[in-house]
Amino acid sequence: MKYKLISNLIAWLFPTKQDRRRFRKFCKELESRKQIDIIQKRYEQTKKRLKEKVKTQKLNVLFICSENSKWSYQSLYDLMLQDDKYSVKVVISIPEEYVKQGEGICQNLLKQNYLFFTERNMPVEYAFDTATNNYIDLKVFEPDIIFYDQPWGVPDKHSITNTSNYALCFSCIYGANITNGENEIHDFYKSLYIYFVDNDFIIPRLLESGFEEKHICNVGHLKLDAYQSPINQNNIKWKTKDKKHVIYAPHFSFSKDSILRYGTFNWNYDYILRFAQENSNIEFVLKPHPKLKSEIVEQGLMSEKEMFDYFKQWEMLPNAQIYEQGDYIDLFRTSDCLITDCNSFLYEYLPTQKPVIHLISEYSVGHTGFGNQITSGYYKVYDIEDLKETLNAVVIRSEDTLKEKRVQNINKILNKQKNVLAAQNVSSTLKKIIEGDNND
Repeated sequence: MKYKLISNLIAWLFPTKQDRRRFRKFCKELESRKQIDIIQKRYEQTKKRLKEKVKTQKLNVLFICSENSKWSYQSLYDLMLQDDKYSVKVVISIPEEYVKQGEGICQNLLKQNYLFFTERNMPVEYAFDTATNNYIDLKVFEPDIIFYDQPWGVPDKHSITNTSNYALCFSCIYGANITNGENEIHDFYKSLYIYFVDNDFIIPRLLESGFEEKHICNVGHLKLDAYQSPINQNNIKWKTKDKKHVIYAPHFSFSKDSILRYGTFNWNYDYILRFAQENSNIEFVLKPHPKLKSEIVEQGLMSEKEMFDYFKQWEMLPNAQIYEQGDYIDLFRTSDCLITDCNSFLYEYLPTQKPVIHLISEYSVGHTGFGNQITSGYYKVYDIEDLKETLNAVVIRSEDTLKEKRVQNINKILNKQKNVLAAQNVSSTLKKIIEGDNND
């Protein structure tokens, strides 16, 4: 039954726009549920095939990376690379929205993604044909298992609707499951064989939103695995050793129309730049969300020229730099303070024990109870006056009255992942799937 067609034909029988929207949403959900059921049935056939294949051959594991700034699979990639059951490969793609922005932007991002891996001596292949400007069907890589980096901008050729015909599809949250936003319950995640989440608190909400419990698994936060390894000196990007090191990491969602509405860049960007200009004894890193630049222009906060000029001012500062890549945990570990409104960084920075100046939008969708617990040890800032006072206290005078609270939160929140890598939990789950009973 074509629910989309039915919704278009019948919706106009309803008297109000609101009623029509509700009916169309209902029909869309029915169509989605039908497609998800088809996909899950395919997985059962694929799983049977892989149980036989693994007895005599390696399973081909494909990691897709479309934005290297969101790369979260390093610990899992490294672990599976050492396992003789798997043949592991990274392929780079690009979100559809960037392809639509023109060949120059598309080529630049693809090159950045490519260099991110080759500079780390990791073999990588393109899942996008730069000659024809078209996506490459993932089937040519013969994957048995696919790990997606994110649900956004996935082209049809790479969609789970297609790849579920020949592979088991998984995803580990690239950010953090701590928001009240609709992003947490995206239909993309329902189409996975397993959606690997980072905490138990999100699971009841997923179940209420139509997820099946057997397709959800809490493994901990993959990016936090990096904290259990020594600091990699190659990842240290600071120019100096004797200055305080401060990171400013603004989210893109300052528009009232965004899903999360966490962004505060529109009211603090100028002041924080001036603060960096006026405090040459402090070294700064600007770590913007990958969508921030385009959002600044699209929302009319600045013209394209003004936006480039703003970032150029940061680049020209002798005590500052811009860092936009995904390998940033060691940057966190060697910093002294984080200024951010980015929800994932609020979680990922916690193990450092360092202070966080938490920029808060009045329009924010807010955090879950788990998110509120994480941020209870952070310095909350709601406007410029708050920001001035907090920067002077925390950054200039090094006052940190909430440190004990953060340490308590670390002991409560991170205790489960203290000595076990999230990557090991993912690997163990895969082993149960592939090597378990045929009836599981």
